[in-house]
Amino acid sequence: MQWPLYFRETTEVRNPQSNVALCTLWTETEKITKNIKNDFAIAGNLYFNDGINYMVRNILSNPNIRYIVLCGADLSKSGEHLIDFFNGKDIVEEEIKPYADLIRKNVSVIDMRGSDSEEIDRKISSLKRLQPFSEPIILKASEPKCEDAFPSHSSGFVVRGSIGDAWLSILRNIMHFGATKKTEYGGEQKELLNLMAVVEEEGKHEPYFAFSEADLEDYYPQVMSANKIEGTSYTYGQRFRNHEGYDQIKKMIEDLKKTNYTRRAMAVTWNVKEDFHSEHPPCWILLQGLVQEGKLFLTSYIRSNDMFGAWPQNAFALKKIQKEIADGIGLQTGSLTTISSSAHIYDRNWEKARKILEEYDKPQDLMLDPKGNFLVQIENKEIIVTHYSPDGSKLQIYRGKTAEEIYRHLAKNEAISMSEHWAYIGEELAKAEIAINNNLPYVQDRELKI
Repeated sequence: MQWPLYFRETTEVRNPQSNVALCTLWTETEKITKNIKNDFAIAGNLYFNDGINYMVRNILSNPNIRYIVLCGADLSKSGEHLIDFFNGKDIVEEEIKPYADLIRKNVSVIDMRGSDSEEIDRKISSLKRLQPFSEPIILKASEPKCEDAFPSHSSGFVVRGSIGDAWLSILRNIMHFGATKKTEYGGEQKELLNLMAVVEEEGKHEPYFAFSEADLEDYYPQVMSANKIEGTSYTYGQRFRNHEGYDQIKKMIEDLKKTNYTRRAMAVTWNVKEDFHSEHPPCWILLQGLVQEGKLFLTSYIRSNDMFGAWPQNAFALKKIQKEIADGIGLQTGSLTTISSSAHIYDRNWEKARKILEEYDKPQDLMLDPKGNFLVQIENKEIIVTHYSPDGSKLQIYRGKTAEEIYRHLAKNEAISMSEHWAYIGEELAKAEIAINNNLPYVQDRELKI
């Protein structure tokens, strides 16, 4: 058996017979292990709570492991959740639960968050050698179910709504249309290229998010503060607010305050000298603020975006930055746009995404189209469609004998922006044509009376 069963490509294995596993949380593993002289079985990160399921499976398959040394920067509180699990909290997948007590009784968590490598090394050397706690238990995760993707554009997808609503649309689009390909971390992903999410309003924390409101509050300092977090190469807060001495967010505010039509209010995270050969370069690359119609709009380019595990938190944090900039220049906020060049969901989250969509992704009521509304009427055996702006101003009149004639003019002028609105107008045009052909009275939004 090749061990570990999971994340072999992204973990460091030194001696599988050792009793010790190092969980380095968000700190780059090699920064800790390069100074560890004593043997350990495996060392790897634990970025999010979901990783606990894979950690437990790896330990069950190698019962030599009797100690987990918890170290590094606990940015997402995944370390806290690991401790909660060992204290009896029910947070693992169903198929693991029968083995939870076996792990808790035989594996000890040694909390060394905040300790340096030398302290960790001394602790490892002091640990008593123990025998395996059982025979190996191979508890493989179920193989991710991957259907063929529906045909679609090769690149360029747009979703809109609150953070919660947009996320459901993101999951739906990736699961339906995403191309399946390998990842650099092992396993597979479903990926869309250049997915643009327009967040019109922040909305609220939804029950289907994979993080709590407390987790979100813990995440904000990573983007709102320039303070260094021990063990990490950088945070986005550092790159935005102290990038080689430059506070880019402050400069954006200054530039927009001075010239609110500027196109130069930008902040970047990419440091060519540091990131060109880095194994962990930033995912967020660029922010740009633009003022239009008296509001501050923010656009973020993200080169690689885990849309299941990270995008909602990203969006909440970006809205917070947007509000900071808008307050700094005395304006209200407009929409937030994220452009995710590689918008992906990892195979370990495919089934979770499906379950969320099955439970929460329901047909919504017709939303107002920002391009306006249409009045459909019949006059002298002709269909008359009047286009009104959202504020009620008359924009254009379309005339035709058939629904197709009107439809083609609307499409040519790109007069409608939403698929739901297209479906509605198509239904009304069809009714109007039927009414003309059968000498029936037609009233928009009412059934035809034969």
